[in-house]
Amino acid sequence: MDRWKRIQHNIHLRQAALRSQHDNARAPFMNRYFTNKQGAIRRIIDLKRNGPEACGATVVGEHKDGREVHGLEQVLFHLRIGRIAHFTCSSTFVQEIVFVS
Repeated sequence: MDRWKRIQHNIHLRQAALRSQHDNARAPFMNRYFTNKQGAIRRIIDLKRNGPEACGATVVGEHKDGREVHGLEQVLFHLRIGRIAHFTCSSTFVQEIVFVS
């Protein structure tokens, strides 16, 4: 339960940070996805292939022990190893959090 509370807290912090980036505009709702390791890897590879969308995307992953990993390539690397618990992807087009089981 403690880990779940920490994840929820991180979601709220990231949403607050996104709102502050958009001056007076309200940040859109963050989509939440629950998937396995292979589905998460597919999502990252899709972001990587979508060139313009990926260039402006900020990808932040969180290890199972709470450490953060920044950048699309680093998150993909740690996903393949199996260390990522969840990651967020924020750009002008998409804002989502992906939980990995």
